[in-house]
Amino acid sequence: SKNEWYRVLANAYLTIKLLEGLEYKLSLSGDIRYSNDYLKLTKDHPYGSPKGEITDYRSMMQNYLIDNTLTYTKQIKDFNFTALGGYSMQEINTDASSIVGKDFPSSQFDYINAAGRINSASTTGGKNRLISTFFRLNMGYADRYLFTFSIRADGSSRFGSDNRWGYFPSAALAWRASEESFIKDLNIFSNLKPRVSFGITGNQDGIGTYPAYALLGSNGYVAGGDKVTGYYPSQVANTNLKWETTAQFDAGIDFGFFNNRLTVVIDGYYKKTRDLLLKVKVPGS
Repeated sequence: SKNEWYRVLANAYLTIKLLEGLEYKLSLSGDIRYSNDYLKLTKDHPYGSPKGEITDYRSMMQNYLIDNTLTYTKQIKDFNFTALGGYSMQEINTDASSIVGKDFPSSQFDYINAAGRINSASTTGGKNRLISTFFRLNMGYADRYLFTFSIRADGSSRFGSDNRWGYFPSAALAWRASEESFIKDLNIFSNLKPRVSFGITGNQDGIGTYPAYALLGSNGYVAGGDKVTGYYPSQVANTNLKWETTAQFDAGIDFGFFNNRLTVVIDGYYKKTRDLLLKVKVPGS
């Protein structure tokens, strides 16, 4: 038995200061993985065939990501804000092959081309792409009143053309009450911050690469004494498939005492998921 596994991780970025407070950043990254699982069973192995058996499985995964962002930061007396806008694209390619050979003339042979017969062989592959645009705004006043807003639009090739895009906003508001003079005069809190937030997130995972499309499978059958390959619908198209969304509302308060040697966090939230993505078996009929 031999297992080989290789992985290459690479990333690079370029930052350009366009104006005072305005910055552009380009990020490129890649993740490439290759694996080879090789198993040889001689005729003496209890699970091997009478004349030996070799299984060779190989897979390749390529994951590429490009990010473009513009960031603008500004401070006006006690007021500060940071705005970020961006565009990103991610592409994932997968390929795999498996072959099983049997009936070798001798256990000295290590390659399947010496096999008397090919017991099974298969190849699979897939490609999916995600394109996103996003915007985020952070604002603060006197280091006491904090506000964050963000929104992103994600388009996934896993869904049909009518439901490819999902839109996901979020917002948060916090008050650093411990910075107020009337709270400081109490000499009780080193940190006191009530906060509230709401957001929607999306999910496209757990359903494979082509869940919205009609797919074909193949199988062999005997006709007139000959083995013939036939094709059948292996997956029914689902053009209504769309992003799974989770909405969550959260309210909480942070306490700090004795120069934050003792901290207490209280949180309450309500969370609901809609359009859950789940593979369900379709009856053969």
